[in-house]
Amino acid sequence: MKVVVASGKGGVGKSMVASCLATFFHEAGKKVVACDCDVDAPNMHVWLGVKRFRVAKILKCSKKAFVKDEAKLLRCKLDPKVCKFGALKRKGASFEIDELLCEGCGACYMMCSDGIGMRTVENAEIRLAKTRFGFPLAFAQLYPGEKSSGRVVDEIVSFAEGIEHETMVMDAAAGIGCPLISSLKFADHVLLVVEPTVSGLSDLHRVLRVVKHFQREYSILLNKVGLNACIERKLRKKFSRKLVGEIPYAREVFACLNRGTLPLESAKLRKCFHGAFERLVDFLR
Repeated sequence: MKVVVASGKGGVGKSMVASCLATFFHEAGKKVVACDCDVDAPNMHVWLGVKRFRVAKILKCSKKAFVKDEAKLLRCKLDPKVCKFGALKRKGASFEIDELLCEGCGACYMMCSDGIGMRTVENAEIRLAKTRFGFPLAFAQLYPGEKSSGRVVDEIVSFAEGIEHETMVMDAAAGIGCPLISSLKFADHVLLVVEPTVSGLSDLHRVLRVVKHFQREYSILLNKVGLNACIERKLRKKFSRKLVGEIPYAREVFACLNRGTLPLESAKLRKCFHGAFERLVDFLR
């Protein structure tokens, strides 16, 4: 069973919910592996108290252009403006490519394959850690200036598949881009976290279009209850059959983060989370 925790926007509490959900399954006696699929900015390890990790694999999911033969580039009369990212530069009879600016689109290679080459580069690493609760966490980190985050998500999920488990809890990247889509294709169920704000409601509708396009079953968790009563009423009315629970907007959540603990360790918040997750289990049956 793979449960993907997603949201239409960042900052709604998605990683916190994913971390609590993984811990909930672990406490229920399930063999769990947590998988942080937000490879641009992973932070499940912060919530789960990870102090050490090992680099399990270096990934090469990206390509960069390089100058293969300057003489042939001159004969091609390649205009540096063909690179819309400004990575290709010419100084007299000399050419150079700035790897940090190169997006690997291959436009320069298509214009002059004799003078330009494409090579695979290391763009991310997979990390494996044991959480302070005892279950494993697999996460990946893109290197600065690198891309192909969708392919890196494929790699991290495939890696996590090799860890013995019954349930995989995946923390997807915020938004509706390639990293989310790469996560959704593995999902048996999607838990959407939403905050009761104008932007939160708008982005919920956006991410729902993607989830429904891929025909994934979903449920909704309303976080930060108490911010906007009007929007909260709208969400309860429209998604009454999909709403699994509500988490209050409380100072204790921030206190937990400052202490490096999960909200589950607060008696009041634990009751809210457990009620929501028990209803989620009903959805999964």
